[in-house]
Amino acid sequence: MNRVAVLVLTMAFSTAIAQNQNLSVPELREKAEKGNAQAQFSMGEAFYYGKGIPQDYAQAIVWYEKAALQDDIEAEYSVGYMHRFGQGAPVSYPLAAFWLAGAAAGGYAPAQSELASLFEFGLGVEQDSTKAFNWYMKAAQQRNVRGEFNVGLMYEQGDGIPQSHTRAVYWYRKAGEQGYAAAMWNLGEMYHTGKGVPRNFAEAYFWFDLALSQRWDNMDPQYRTTLTTERDEVASHLANTALLQTQERARVWADVHKP
Repeated sequence: MNRVAVLVLTMAFSTAIAQNQNLSVPELREKAEKGNAQAQFSMGEAFYYGKGIPQDYAQAIVWYEKAALQDDIEAEYSVGYMHRFGQGAPVSYPLAAFWLAGAAAGGYAPAQSELASLFEFGLGVEQDSTKAFNWYMKAAQQRNVRGEFNVGLMYEQGDGIPQSHTRAVYWYRKAGEQGYAAAMWNLGEMYHTGKGVPRNFAEAYFWFDLALSQRWDNMDPQYRTTLTTERDEVASHLANTALLQTQERARVWADVHKP
């Protein structure tokens, strides 16, 4: 599971538990079996995370779907996400698209971003870069970091939208300021090559260094070596004083923005 999805589901879990915080699992189940959508969603979360009950994805998706059938958009997202990644049920891109579309139409930013990726890669829907861009943008406008990053990427590549390096920089910065490592790296690349911004080795090093200080899920060690080499190549263009100042600036930024 990617870091953004984990954060979103964790936040949803907190919301659900806050409304059922005084209930034991048996009491929560009783409430859920009577048809309370929030309790059903909470049961899905309990099974998904193993909170007070053994973790069981198959049971999680059952309870999420009960809530989703009552138009709970967080539950719709969860069902769609689990169908996409084969959690508790076989992978089914059409079912993922169906449930994510409902949550996305309801304005749920994580679902908008996930649905966008299905359109981007043609998974369960006809490939459509323009629709992908539009859904990523809807998510980005709600400060969804994955949406912000992908809007930047599509602007840089001119995929589904006229190419604009200036707008790519803008959206990479928005995502980078939220600690999204890939956006930090791409922003560093823009400064390194002078695309969308004046070429600036200090800024390139700053964003490269921040990117490398973040947690990158499932990063190949060889890829990290490649990124480190590129960052160090940029450093060779800086005077020692400028390099030390930039490193200190990156350290302070990282300290201030600790999760």
